[in-house]
Amino acid sequence: MNYRLLGRSGLRVSELCLGCATFGTNWGPIGSDKRESRLIFDAFAEAGGNFVDTSNRYQEGQSEEFLGEFLERDRDRFVVGTKYSLFDGGVAGDDPNGCGNHRKNLRRSIEGSLRQTRRTLTPVGGTNLSGIIFFSMATSNIAVTNNPFAIPSPVTTPARPFLEFASGLTTGKSVNTLTLYEPAGLTPIFAGPAQIPVFQWKFAPTKGHLKGFARRANSSALDTAAVTIRNLNTNATRSGATDGGGFYGGVDLDPGSYLVKAELGPDTVWSCVSNVAAGLVTTADLNPETVAPVTTLTASPAAPDGSNGWYVTTPTITLSATDSCSGVVSTEYSVNNGATWQPYMSPINITQEGTTTILFRSTDRAGNTEIAGSRTFMVDLTDPSVQITANPSRIWPPNGEMTNITLSGSGADAVSGLSQVSYVVTDEYGTALSIGTRSLTGNSANWTESIALEASRNGDDLDGRLYTIVATITDIAGRTSTATTSVTVLHDQRRPN
Repeated sequence: MNYRLLGRSGLRVSELCLGCATFGTNWGPIGSDKRESRLIFDAFAEAGGNFVDTSNRYQEGQSEEFLGEFLERDRDRFVVGTKYSLFDGGVAGDDPNGCGNHRKNLRRSIEGSLRQTRRTLTPVGGTNLSGIIFFSMATSNIAVTNNPFAIPSPVTTPARPFLEFASGLTTGKSVNTLTLYEPAGLTPIFAGPAQIPVFQWKFAPTKGHLKGFARRANSSALDTAAVTIRNLNTNATRSGATDGGGFYGGVDLDPGSYLVKAELGPDTVWSCVSNVAAGLVTTADLNPETVAPVTTLTASPAAPDGSNGWYVTTPTITLSATDSCSGVVSTEYSVNNGATWQPYMSPINITQEGTTTILFRSTDRAGNTEIAGSRTFMVDLTDPSVQITANPSRIWPPNGEMTNITLSGSGADAVSGLSQVSYVVTDEYGTALSIGTRSLTGNSANWTESIALEASRNGDDLDGRLYTIVATITDIAGRTSTATTSVTVLHDQRRPN
């Protein structure tokens, strides 16, 4: 809090002056009861404020009464301004001198303010507590002849040095005891040592507070906008309104995360998510919230683990969203091009084979929904099928000549489609043999290959010479299957029928 000199008085007062017109309930809905008024006063004092304003007419005198009680333990810290001029209930409404700025009404209003302040300090049936004393702070240490501001006037006011002032505070009398500054029988203000007040909310706070201003995009204030303060941890709400400058406040809030909304006609403004801590005042200004959240999709595996952009294992999809102000309220996704949307609750496993496009989007608490993002996944979890046969599968006689063998193959893949078939030909005698790779297309295919094999075998090879042919079929996703056939050069014996 910053402080400034009050005119030429030498007093240093806070730049903000707390107006106390709403301290009291005598004006019906325009006012605060004593508890609420005390919370406002204490928050102002804790922020460093020392300048308060009231009037003998505010709440028909109740404002002065409340304020007198609030100041009772720490009165010398504050500068209090009060007013007079209007009818204040102290005189009949038809009294022509019951209002106005003339000296009679001034004196009557001062005495009324003193009585109201004093009355708050006197319990019913009890004894008077610490009192109130007024001293002029201007030229109080010099004598003034025919002082026009004296009451009654004009009289010569004597010098009142510090000792006189101190005597008035501690005894209620002048140094020579001849002048009473307060009525006889009242306990002086500082008859005993002043006790430092102990406030529970100061040394062991359990509540926090919020404040801020509600403004449109052009910085104009929302006057009397309806305010909703929502605890995001418990979803409990508190209602209020902005003042003429767009200011709002919320006191005695449980610690936690809060979101504040203000509505006035077509205008709705929001705070960002704000944290309220015990014993602290959090500032959360309200402005138009137009920025949508941002949702990020993460896949596991991060990249396709098959060929040509295909996944050959089930991909797991995780969605995460961030919002820079009001916070994300929901995230949803669609697997049918936006025809229907499902709330995102946990990671998504894509078990549907083929091509799946996921749309995803999030909405923040202010109602902003982002333009949907998308990601396409190609998933093939099934191996292709393959069959192969050799004709002939037995060679006779073992005459050492080359024999042409026809290989007939067929394959199918219903998801990504066929890509190729390759062969590995093994001769148990170690002869190097090979068949070229054949490209395939579509979801099914039939083909033939030809390979020349030597019709010979070793004399002691009683079970014949064995040629093994393994066909490996591959689909576009990179999944494979194999089929095996064999050709045998028979031992030298009668050829079976």
